[in-house]
Amino acid sequence: MATQDFSQSSLVGTGDSGRVYRGVATHTDTHGHNIIAAKRVRRKSAEGEAEFMTELEILMEYKHENVIGLVGYCDEEDEKIIVYDYAPRGSLDKYLSNDSLTWVMRLKICIDIAIGLEFLHGNVSSLEMVMHMDISSSNILLFDDWKAKISDFALSLVCPVNQDVVIDNVTGTIGYRDPLFLKTCFLTKESDIFSLGAVLFDILCGKLSSEKVDDQYLYLPFLAKHHYHLGKLDELVFEGIKEEIVPQSYITFTRIALQCLHHRRERRPTAHEVVIQLKKSLELQEDYEKWETKLPTDYKEIIQMSKCPVIYSTKKKEELYDIFSKGILLQQDKLFLHTMISKSLLSVNAPLFCIFLPVASSSDSNWVSQFIPFSVLLYAALSLSHALWVFNFSRDNRLLFPLLFLASIIPLVSPAVS
Repeated sequence: MATQDFSQSSLVGTGDSGRVYRGVATHTDTHGHNIIAAKRVRRKSAEGEAEFMTELEILMEYKHENVIGLVGYCDEEDEKIIVYDYAPRGSLDKYLSNDSLTWVMRLKICIDIAIGLEFLHGNVSSLEMVMHMDISSSNILLFDDWKAKISDFALSLVCPVNQDVVIDNVTGTIGYRDPLFLKTCFLTKESDIFSLGAVLFDILCGKLSSEKVDDQYLYLPFLAKHHYHLGKLDELVFEGIKEEIVPQSYITFTRIALQCLHHRRERRPTAHEVVIQLKKSLELQEDYEKWETKLPTDYKEIIQMSKCPVIYSTKKKEELYDIFSKGILLQQDKLFLHTMISKSLLSVNAPLFCIFLPVASSSDSNWVSQFIPFSVLLYAALSLSHALWVFNFSRDNRLLFPLLFLASIIPLVSPAVS
């Protein structure tokens, strides 16, 4: 392994437990990569030894796509080194105020973090869990595809599921620590949930959870809760993404992020519940971005004129697209037909014109002059019958469609065949 003898030029990060260097391994991993990150443990003490062993044991035991991977380690004399997968993009804190990190990308990063924490906290069948104790934006590493992974387990604890732990010394990063832990010294997995909530607001607001202003720290979690109660939470949203966030996605995201910060631990959600809500927020955002432009520009006004505006207003954009493509019943039993209908009918009926083409051509040498009006009339007949089929008939009467279709084309086909 080569790190240029831990030179300053290879240094990629510094933490309380040690410095991290970029290096090149003598062999490649299963993905063909040979770039690694090596953390050189700083503390030459019993405390440093314990942190080294804790992190090593966790990374050996708990492997997940959203937890940083262990490549190897060194424990010789006074040199203690842990070798990880290398994260080319570095830590999340460097991208919080980057305009190129879109809201959708930020949501996917949030989901990755929450999934990783859900894995560490275990499930109903787990006997043990990992309390990270230092979830922060600087401890979230990003890879080329923006996949996020939780790192730095030096302060973490492995303990029985749902067991509280008493900690004498205060640990964690300022701005991300659970205030209840600071008061009581009791650490629970809900303390990690508070830290997760702080990271979610980092990502939404485009800045770190603690800022030093005039020799005093301003903590984003408490600032967010204060603005929420004033009805001004939107003022904290990062300007680079504010215009692209869909209201439904924003509401879903902020609701679960605020629940993570609840002053009562029992009211905080589990990591699994956070994952569900974040995925919902992403689904709402992507649904809007993909389908909004395909709907009529005045679709909101049309919905208000419909017979069931409340029902339609709760539909996803993709569902609305399907509804508008089939027709939406307005008040006074009027029917709105979107212009996309005529396009879909053309695509459906065009192959049928090709079917009748040989018939017309074989029956008359001057078939072109007859086929053009014939095809237009056939298209009109098919369009009319299809419209009646989709829009005007109840399910009980839809058997009339084949009869209408035949009645429409028989007068047209007869001259061509005769």
